[in-house]
Order: sequence, then structure tokens, then C-alpha cells
Amino acid sequence: MKSDEAVKIYEDNQGSIALAKNPEFHKRTKHIDIRYHFVREKVEDGQVVLQYCSTKDMKADLMTKPITAVQFISLRSKLGIQALSTAESSGSAVKKAPRPASVYQ
Repeated sequence: MKSDEAVKIYEDNQGSIALAKNPEFHKRTKHIDIRYHFVREKVEDGQVVLQYCSTKDMKADLMTKPITAVQFISLRSKLGIQALSTAESSGSAVKKAPRPASVYQ
């Protein structure tokens, strides 16, 4: 399936965006093997657009990084996912099952 629209990639590393947009080779980047210039070629062709996105707004962090409860709730809402219960208000996302009475004897 072909599309006339460019693919937008959200990136939180401004250095990598600058490298992909700059066709010149520099001393610090000459060690990069030519086969890794695929993204650079796609940016030059207009098939890929690199867009900066702040780390605090990176929705993928919800699944890939350890984050605080506040960040979790914020990113979850940006994905359009709702909480099933009010467990968050008690400070726990998981409710513990009650222990059987035999444990206390």
C-alpha cells in the first residue's frame, strides 16, 4: 500500500533530528556505517518527517520506561484510555485479594 503522505516520526532527541536533516558528514558521524543512513535518505526524499516531541509528552514512554503515577495517568489519558475503577484514588492500581482466615491462625 503506497501513500502520498510522509510518515511522521516523533523523536525526543534533537541531535538525531539534526543529523538526519543535515546531508553533510562530520568528523563525529563518519563512523556511522552507510547502511544506517536509510532514515536520512527517506527524510531527503520527503517520505519521512521527523518531529520533535518533548520527553514528557512521549506516549510510548508509558510502555517502555519506569514513570511516576502522575506521568502514567497523564500519558494514559493522552492515549484515550480510561481507568476501570477508583483504585488510583487509594494510591494503588492493583487491589489485593483478602487473605483466607487460616493464614491468621
